[in-house]
Amino acid sequence: MALFLLCPNLGWIQGQFNFTELSLRYLLFIIPTSVCTSLFVEGCNGENLLKTTKKSLSLVFMLLTPTAIFIIICGDSILSLINPSYIAGAEILRLFVLSCFPMSIVFIFFSIMRIVHNTRPLFVVSLFLFVFLMSSMTFFMSIYGLIGIGYGWTLSYLIAAGICAYLLIKTFKNWDVDNIREPQADICQSDSSEI
Repeated sequence: MALFLLCPNLGWIQGQFNFTELSLRYLLFIIPTSVCTSLFVEGCNGENLLKTTKKSLSLVFMLLTPTAIFIIICGDSILSLINPSYIAGAEILRLFVLSCFPMSIVFIFFSIMRIVHNTRPLFVVSLFLFVFLMSSMTFFMSIYGLIGIGYGWTLSYLIAAGICAYLLIKTFKNWDVDNIREPQADICQSDSSEI
């Protein structure tokens, strides 16, 4: 969404580059989204939350790593198949691909907070991401051009992932993880009934 708000400043050709790269990145984005959905379902069904979180993190990084390596190595060829002039945007594609790793941590954090019905951290991190994404992407774009969007995007998610990792570690230390199964199930059932 932030990309399209910035597109008038990019010009038509650069906007085409960025849209193509973002579309390729969203193919990779399917991996953390699917795993986080699975984490949410398993957490709602009373699975041990700590074990499920570790399993989800391992699965995400195990699937993302070879896919990201493939796109980073073959990104030029993929873009040239779409349009030879799009090769100029290969660097920003690599930045978007690398940002999938910290983004996965953020989304796993979101799933856990939804399981335990703690919406305040969701709001705070989402607000931080919106404000910092827009400001950093605009700032870096004014200095570096199109590639600045990739710098701002990756930096924003790296910082957000650090915050989420810290909050997750702090949260798990304060929880008796083995004894929160019943409340989790109740919370998830109330969430599904509202939807």
